[in-house]
Amino acid sequence: MAAVGIETRRPEGAMEETCNVKGAQGEGLKQYYLQHIDELQRLLRQKTNNLNRLEAQRNDLNSRVRMLREELQLLQEPGSYVGEVVKVMGKNKVLVKVHPEGKYVVDIDKSIDITKLTPSTRVALRNDSYVLHLVLPSKVDPLVNLMKVEKVPDSTYDMIGGLDQQIKEIKEVIELPIKHPELFESLGIAQPKGVLLYGPPGTGKTLLARAVAHHTDCTFIRVSGSELVQKYIGEGSRMVRELFVMAREHAPSIIFMDEIDSIGSARMESGSGNGDSEVQRTMLELLNQLDGFEASNKIKVLMATNRIDILDQALLRPGRIDRKIEFPNPNEDSRCDILKIHSRKMNLMRGIDLKKIAEKMNGASGAELKAVCTEAGMFALRERRVHVTQEDFEMAVAKCVFVFQALPNQQTVDYPSFKLVIVGDGGTGKTTFVKRHLTGEFEKKYEPTIGVEVHPLDFFTNCGKIRFYCWDTAGQEKFGGLRDGYYIHGQCAVIMFDVTARLTYKNVPTWHRDLCRVCENIPIVLCGNKVDVKNRQVKAKQVTFHRKKNLQYYEISAKSNYNFEKPFLYLARKLAGDQNLHFVESPALAPPEVHIDVAEQQRNEADLIAAAAQPLPDDDDDAFE
Repeated sequence: MAAVGIETRRPEGAMEETCNVKGAQGEGLKQYYLQHIDELQRLLRQKTNNLNRLEAQRNDLNSRVRMLREELQLLQEPGSYVGEVVKVMGKNKVLVKVHPEGKYVVDIDKSIDITKLTPSTRVALRNDSYVLHLVLPSKVDPLVNLMKVEKVPDSTYDMIGGLDQQIKEIKEVIELPIKHPELFESLGIAQPKGVLLYGPPGTGKTLLARAVAHHTDCTFIRVSGSELVQKYIGEGSRMVRELFVMAREHAPSIIFMDEIDSIGSARMESGSGNGDSEVQRTMLELLNQLDGFEASNKIKVLMATNRIDILDQALLRPGRIDRKIEFPNPNEDSRCDILKIHSRKMNLMRGIDLKKIAEKMNGASGAELKAVCTEAGMFALRERRVHVTQEDFEMAVAKCVFVFQALPNQQTVDYPSFKLVIVGDGGTGKTTFVKRHLTGEFEKKYEPTIGVEVHPLDFFTNCGKIRFYCWDTAGQEKFGGLRDGYYIHGQCAVIMFDVTARLTYKNVPTWHRDLCRVCENIPIVLCGNKVDVKNRQVKAKQVTFHRKKNLQYYEISAKSNYNFEKPFLYLARKLAGDQNLHFVESPALAPPEVHIDVAEQQRNEADLIAAAAQPLPDDDDDAFE
């Protein structure tokens, strides 16, 4: 009987499960070894960093050990004298000045290169043999070293406006000799040494000096005359000497001495003390240095002052100061050019008339023009705008320049004049109040004021003529953050509200607060306008704010000329300090358009008298309840 073979086969699912288990185990081992490798690499990096740090510490300690050994060796050597080379005498001899002993002709050590021994070089002489064995580094006072401007100034001639003639002259006497000295040699004439720049502050003297240093690629050394006035005797003279030594070492160089009048003023016959004597010693050393260097050494001296009238004549003589260049305040065309230069990088609105701004800044300097451009940008910044408008420039002029300089074609006058600021909500009649006096006519509608308008009003009193420059400001809320620019230098003010609109009276405290924040202790008049209108919303007895703030209050009417001169008369008396002052002639006014009802007028005046006798309410809003 044949045997039957039985084949045993594992299920396919079990085999797959076994393979999956082995694969998972292999993947786990792989992740384990990868993590272990990463950990070892991290430890290796850490050990490497520690090794580098220790090597750096070792190198630092080795350098300190070498330095200490060198110092110890120097201490063990014989002492040395410090001297200054005067002149090289042959191949192996040098004339050296040793303070305070005198001058000696000494030998040179074999290790010293004689070509490095130039005059004024500091050297060391052996104590026993006086042999020159070491060349010392130049010793410069730290204060003198700080006077050297390390970076070449970035100012150029293109940044200077209105100084074409001055630039031409400075090129002739400074730039041309440095760049082309052969021209002077061929003509057989000496190069100019010094140039004096004089004129009012802010006219571009320092800016032009920096521009010259930029275009000549010279070392620019700037020093203020007051920095050379020191406490101890001889210190100022020493600093002047070191200043010129530094200029020679860094030639070609330009020494710009600002405020030269602080040390170069005219000498008196008898000094008033050691302070004046020390200033005179400093000036004498400056004169000595100006005489002691040759113009061909590529060292030029620029001096600047606002007071040329007090400078010593010895300083101004030819040979020391070879050219005097005046820097006056710019004229109208020059002011316009300067404004264009300072505003060319600004984001300006189209149609801005810089010429109009230049006309308003009669007598302004270049620095004031730059300040106006900067302030105009600040006004735009406060309003969160990315562009500058004509109005921003107008307000900047009002803030940066004194009011009388800001007015066009303003001439010097021999009568008193005052800046009167008129504020209030829009539509309260501020423009009517001013122009009614200015033209004499009454117009029912005026173009609204944008920013500010300035109108001169003249009154003739028993003491003479008086003028108010009336600044009629805009009342729109959008100018609320910019009003401060109009209030600068205000000497008196009028706050206007409309008796037919309660809101305009409720806003009076805000206008008063803004005024007092900028203008302190000025006389202020509160005016309730349009009292000729019968539909009155603010009754006379309800006006109490002026009593709280000690202001003068008048009810006025542009149409009827009612009380129209009283605000000006009150302010004139306050400003002049004369209560007996009165008007003998006023601007001619046209006949009134309307007449106030006499009975209504008397009733309002009675209400004012009665209200003055009543206690003040706690809040102005209580008056309207």
